[in-house]
Amino acid sequence: MPSLWTQMWFLPKATIRQIVDTDPRQQMPLLIFLAGIAQALTSAAGLGMGEQLSLFEMIAFCLIFGPLSTFLVVVFGGLLLHRIAQFLHGVASAAETRAAIAWSWVPIITILPLWIVRYIFFGEELFKLKKTAIESTSGLSVLYESINLIEFAVVIWGALLLYSALAEVNQFSAWRGFLAVVLSITAFFVPLFFLSILFALF
Repeated sequence: MPSLWTQMWFLPKATIRQIVDTDPRQQMPLLIFLAGIAQALTSAAGLGMGEQLSLFEMIAFCLIFGPLSTFLVVVFGGLLLHRIAQFLHGVASAAETRAAIAWSWVPIITILPLWIVRYIFFGEELFKLKKTAIESTSGLSVLYESINLIEFAVVIWGALLLYSALAEVNQFSAWRGFLAVVLSITAFFVPLFFLSILFALF
């Protein structure tokens, strides 16, 4: 019988239903921890943190602040998403909403080993903004862009899983799940935008 992790890739609605009907909190700490590391590695590479931090410091950053950030997303983002889903006539509990968020991270967790491949081929330049060696070697450049493309596809797939999982736990359509996510992101960032303008003015 396939594991929940395998099923989540291709049968998100049936899988999340099985999860919330048994225990919506199952494997939550593991999902939060691993997804946090995956997202922190992406941030470290994208921001070129290797310009200021040593490899050891970046690993520490990913192990500490990565899981902390995904924990906050699950707790506070989950609460906001739960309230907005209720506004859209969703029926999920807060715990079920948190489960939908956490289990949608299965794809990005699954490709964590790709970071080992990246480091083997690209070294610490992976975490720097200037990628001179990578860009000057056609083979490395093709491999670098290919892995980035895989990661992008996996992130998109994870987003689709989130919409489907939210649809199942709330008993509404995936389109409404998508709308709930968009409204949640908007509700979070719009006040921050206006606050930043106020701070800039005063």
